[in-house]
Amino acid sequence: METVVTNRAEITLTPTPTLEQMKIWWTEWQLDPARHFAYTDFLPKELDEFLEAMHQGDISVWMFLIRDGVTRRVGGGFYLHDMGADADGPYAWVGIYVLPPYRRYALRACAMVRRACERQGLRRFFVATRHSNRPVQMLLRHVGFTRLGIYPDWSYFNGTLDAAAIYTLRPEDQELAWAAAKKRADQFQSLVQAQGA
Repeated sequence: METVVTNRAEITLTPTPTLEQMKIWWTEWQLDPARHFAYTDFLPKELDEFLEAMHQGDISVWMFLIRDGVTRRVGGGFYLHDMGADADGPYAWVGIYVLPPYRRYALRACAMVRRACERQGLRRFFVATRHSNRPVQMLLRHVGFTRLGIYPDWSYFNGTLDAAAIYTLRPEDQELAWAAAKKRADQFQSLVQAQGA
C-alpha cells in the first residue's frame, strides 16, 4: 500500500481492495453512461464474474482511495488483464475506471500504479481504447504512453464493431503490442462466433 499526500487530498493505492470497496467501484462503473460507449461488450457483466477472474489470477486490481477530510472514499481502480510473458518478461493490458468526482486524481494514481508494478518487475503495459474515446487517449499521453495506431474492427462496443487505438508504455514493445492486440481481437471474434452458434 502506498500513500501520497497532495495539497488537496491523500491518495492511497491498494492491491487488495475490500469487497465493500469493490462493490462501490463496480456499481458506480455500471451506472456510468460511458460504460457501454467506452468498454467492450466482453467485459464481465456481473461483479461476481469479475471477482472470479480476480480469484483465478486472470485480473488484478489496483484501487486508489481518496481522503479529502475525515472519510476515505473509493476514487477508482486500474485492472490488469490478459497478462502474458515472453523472453523479456511479463506484460499486461491495463483497464481503468475512475469515479467522476475523482478524475482530477487520475494522473497521480496512474503514476502510483506504474511505480507499484515496476517494483514487482512489471514494466510493459498496453492499452486498447475505443478510437473515439478522446479523454482516455489524452490521459494516456500525459502519463507517457505512446500511440501506435488504429486497429480496425477490433471489438464490439454496445453491439457495434469498432476500431481501437493501441498504446504501449514502452515504444520498443510495439511489435509485441500489435501481436497481443491481434490475439485479443481474434478472441473477441471467437466469442462472437460461439454466441452465434
